[in-house]
Amino acid sequence: MIKGLKRGTVILEDHQKEWEDDAKDTAALLKRVLGDKILGIEHVGSTAIPCLKAKPIIDILVGVKKYEDILEKENELKENGIFLRESRIEDELLLVMGDLEKDTRTHHIHAVLYGSKKWEDYLIFKDFLEKDEEGKRRYEKLKEELCQRYPKDRASYTAGKEGFIREAIEKRRKDMDERLRKQLAFALEIDKEKNIFRQTHLSGNGRNENDAEHAWHMAIMAYLLREYANEKVDIAKVMLMCLIHDIVEIDAGDTYAYDAEGLKTQKEREDKAKERIFSLLPEDQKKELIALFDEFEDYETMESKFAHSMDNLQPLLLNDSNEGGDWKEHDVSATTVYGRQNKTALGSRKLFEVTDQILQKHIEKGNLKK
Repeated sequence: MIKGLKRGTVILEDHQKEWEDDAKDTAALLKRVLGDKILGIEHVGSTAIPCLKAKPIIDILVGVKKYEDILEKENELKENGIFLRESRIEDELLLVMGDLEKDTRTHHIHAVLYGSKKWEDYLIFKDFLEKDEEGKRRYEKLKEELCQRYPKDRASYTAGKEGFIREAIEKRRKDMDERLRKQLAFALEIDKEKNIFRQTHLSGNGRNENDAEHAWHMAIMAYLLREYANEKVDIAKVMLMCLIHDIVEIDAGDTYAYDAEGLKTQKEREDKAKERIFSLLPEDQKKELIALFDEFEDYETMESKFAHSMDNLQPLLLNDSNEGGDWKEHDVSATTVYGRQNKTALGSRKLFEVTDQILQKHIEKGNLKK
């Protein structure tokens, strides 16, 4: 593996896993020397992108509050083989590592003001290369052509890339702005979930709860009770399932668990709602959340089974606190309730024991018909 180049020359190498390891080591060294002067540090440039040819020089981006924070540490940096050099790029300080006697560079360290446009530009271009496969390939082709044309003239090689990089950053900024617009539109749309009221009443014989309150309550319960799942679960995944599982009711409306007629059309209504509402998101997040919603509905994974246990247990606890008022109001039988609640055992046998105790209590009290 070649690491480092004589100043002014250009060679491109296939991506090396060692570059990533080296960047981590260099970042750790910079943190030891600069300490809390560093507000952010990132591996950038082509060596940070898998499957992309690059010059064997590691580029590290360092964000600082002010350039004086770097200049004050110049002697300590030198002692660790890091040297300040004049930068041809505006709004940054350039530090280098390598064999200076042989005029060879192994690392370029770009110190910029943290959060500045320059900081963002570096990260936006990295994001572009990571997420735009076709753009990455065009960039690699351009670099290969420039390398063949300017193998000993790195200034011309670098200048030849500037137009592409500038356009890529501008395009990515627009894409990111549109992505944010979609994400915020979705965030506002799901606020409507607060207007969907369920048959279950809040504890203390309060008003009907809404879907958002139900989802929040489920998610917190899942976290607290995760130790009672039949198998170890990805609790973050379970909580997200809980939070999104009723979003479709913005369009489809709430279907009471014991409404036989409503249940017949529930899937059709919710599938249509799922497509409209999740389509407000960027495509990757739409696919992610629909896949999670479908996993919950399919009831096959341990996470979905435990999430369903929460969906059963949460209204049960509220109804228990209200002396079975919702069951009495809808004239629901114990057989019907057990038909739903028995599935709690698929996610948690322990929580089903609690469920069974609660139901038996209400049968004895006459709140549930035998």
